[in-house]
Amino acid sequence: MAPAKKLYLHIGLHKTGTSAIQHALFHAREALAAKGVLYPKSVAWLDHSHHSLLLPFWRKEAFDEPFEQLSAEINASPCSTVLISSELFPNIYTQGDRFTRLWQMVSTLAEEIEVILYVRRQDRLAASVFKQWCKSDDVKLAVSPADFISDDLRINMNIEKYCVVWSELPGVTALHMRSYDHERKNLVSGFLDILGLPRDIVSGLENVRANPTMDGEQLIFRHYFNGFDLDQDTSNALLSYILGHLSPKPRLEVFSRDMRKALMERHAKTNTIAFEKHGAKCPPFDDEFEESGHVFRKPSTPEVLDFFMKLSHVDIRLAAYLFDQVMAAGTAMRNGEGK
Repeated sequence: MAPAKKLYLHIGLHKTGTSAIQHALFHAREALAAKGVLYPKSVAWLDHSHHSLLLPFWRKEAFDEPFEQLSAEINASPCSTVLISSELFPNIYTQGDRFTRLWQMVSTLAEEIEVILYVRRQDRLAASVFKQWCKSDDVKLAVSPADFISDDLRINMNIEKYCVVWSELPGVTALHMRSYDHERKNLVSGFLDILGLPRDIVSGLENVRANPTMDGEQLIFRHYFNGFDLDQDTSNALLSYILGHLSPKPRLEVFSRDMRKALMERHAKTNTIAFEKHGAKCPPFDDEFEESGHVFRKPSTPEVLDFFMKLSHVDIRLAAYLFDQVMAAGTAMRNGEGK
């Protein structure tokens, strides 16, 4: 069979409401199909994204099989439009020849491709990613906020670069850039507007917080324990306890006002160019530097001891094991053996 007529490729970015959009689209698959739009199930991951399509690529593994599964689902569907969504797409262009081959496979899925890119003000994006990576059991972020924000390679936040690269790829006929900051209150509805679909397709699904970032007391203690070399089982159990027993409030300011302003000044020129050339349908970023009044910090020694006391009431074996791990790591660090 011939490929689909059109492929909408929603590439993120990270922390721009992608999980909420993916949740709504996955659960509205039948309604979308009735309008001629296929949201594929064959390569859907546990969180309803299409990460399964790209995970082998990033793991340096063969990625033919998921594309074959996707092609088979497209060929079996009467839909003329396909919608794929994954935040693993934005930086694939950095992978040289492997990217060239992958993009050839993407291009065979449809006659034309339109890319959907949601962007977010860099200081807010950096704060949200910092909190998410602290929560992530894959990353277990432990670096300081100052070190995190100083490394441009850690998070690629050059919006203009994304716009240029993705708008010029072979087969791409349009790039839809939208501001998450501006559209977050009507995120899913705004996404459907891009597709030219009625908003009631996702009725009841548009206000789900599918992947909230960690904050408050949860963030403080998770970041603290990420600094120790805990085995995976201990880390999993600790994260479960933190999420279940500590408060995610208040919202903490990860970066100082001066750090945030410096970051925005660094991206001011490229942001202006990106919005002028590619963001005609969305207003540029605002220049408000709102503050919650609650600063991210390390927990004090009494707070850590209190944490262990509370944990021992829930899981005394975990508390004892974790305490031994932390004490051993502390001794190694004092002796110059650890991080």
